[in-house]
Amino acid sequence: MSLPRVKREFIKELVAAIDETMQISQLSNQIGICPRNEIEVFIKDHFLVQADDGTYRVNTQAFRTAIDVLEFDNLCEILIHLDRLGITLRAVCKQSEITGFASLKTFKDLILF
Repeated sequence: MSLPRVKREFIKELVAAIDETMQISQLSNQIGICPRNEIEVFIKDHFLVQADDGTYRVNTQAFRTAIDVLEFDNLCEILIHLDRLGITLRAVCKQSEITGFASLKTFKDLILF
């Protein structure tokens, strides 16, 4: 199975809003400071950067690149993990005001749609 290009492009448009939502919820700091599982270690190692003040944020360019190159299973695992942590498609769309697939609630819904 694969994630169609249109869905990958839509997710890439949301990366800045994913970063904002993760910062507001302090999730980027939680994962950056103490990742709890392999998925969070992967997120920390590949998608987070630490600022001079010690806080973490999403490296938007690295995340956009990963959306293009990650295999379907790995990308889905990351997105579904974000769902579980409250960084849902709906929450991210509200932050970004992008409406493409916004009628869907979760990234899992987007993957299955």
